[in-house]
Amino acid sequence: MPKVDPVLSRCKENNIPFFFENFSALDKYFCVKEAGPYYLITEANIVNLAKTFENIEFPGLATIDARLTSNKKCYYFRCVDNINDSPPHFFGVQNFYYDETKQVFIDTYNNYNDLRHKRLNRCSSSPPTWATVMDAAYLSARYNFKVHIPDLEQKSDSPPPSLLSQKLLLKNILESKYSSQGFEVLKNTNFLKKFWPEIFAMISVPQIKDYHPEGNVWEHALECLKYRKQSEPTLSLALLLHDIGKTVARGDKLKPYQNHSELGVTISYSFLKRLGFSQDLIRDVTFLIRHHMMPAALPTMPLYRISNLLKSTLFPLLLELYRADIESTFRKPDGYYEACRIYRSFLKIENNPYRSAKLGKRVLAQ
Repeated sequence: MPKVDPVLSRCKENNIPFFFENFSALDKYFCVKEAGPYYLITEANIVNLAKTFENIEFPGLATIDARLTSNKKCYYFRCVDNINDSPPHFFGVQNFYYDETKQVFIDTYNNYNDLRHKRLNRCSSSPPTWATVMDAAYLSARYNFKVHIPDLEQKSDSPPPSLLSQKLLLKNILESKYSSQGFEVLKNTNFLKKFWPEIFAMISVPQIKDYHPEGNVWEHALECLKYRKQSEPTLSLALLLHDIGKTVARGDKLKPYQNHSELGVTISYSFLKRLGFSQDLIRDVTFLIRHHMMPAALPTMPLYRISNLLKSTLFPLLLELYRADIESTFRKPDGYYEACRIYRSFLKIENNPYRSAKLGKRVLAQ
């Protein structure tokens, strides 16, 4: 039996009518697990909401009149005089509502064909803004929508998005099934170039086709995301950024990207810190970036060089990064399986009080 949401229940008890809208209604329609926050449209005014919820906030944003945080969930309210005649969002599919009480969908602006064919078309005469671009990227990443707005690719003159909204966008895209499509929208609309230049620089860095037939550093990163088995944030950020050091690395013809792991740590730390990610998350992500080439070298490494690495609680994530990294280049995962066998052998040695590994020896798969 589904859990009763206390905030939604309180709205019903206080006669505050609401529909799910925007991403929340689309989650219901496409049967996608809610990522949060909840987007609600209501005919109640902010006075009614203030009387109902003590801790409610009023950010005064264009499409968010009230914000409530409860039990680590966030609820965004849009107050309108008439739900059937409410100001539309930019994209038609964002104006799709869901009535939880009657368990029916409401297509006020007749955008069902856009939903059916996964198209993003304009439903507003207003010029696109950076917020519009961010919505398009998330809609594309989360639901596989295709963008059909020519002027969305033009440079926007609207105010820049806050760092917090940029952080949430990056997190939301990486948690989505079609992450690479969302990032392509950001690239094609100049968002990357203007706000995430570190990532934009990856587009212009070629790679040796014998090792990376999938393309340049940017294309390789997006291909890696497709091979994830989970959208865990630490792993996802590391996959996106693991080769970002190649944008500044220098070398010779045989090794053109020397020390790119260490350089990538510096760039990634600065980028994630600017967007406001936690120090713990940044530490874990940069650990994976620093050591992302190590699993391939395990068969040739003496134990004293790798014992601390193998003991790390992040090593299983490092193996997952390695697997996605090599499979994205269309190579067989033999190296990954060998690294897993070595890791299991090490754990057997570590967990057996009657056995010990000699520091100068390699860990051989058993």
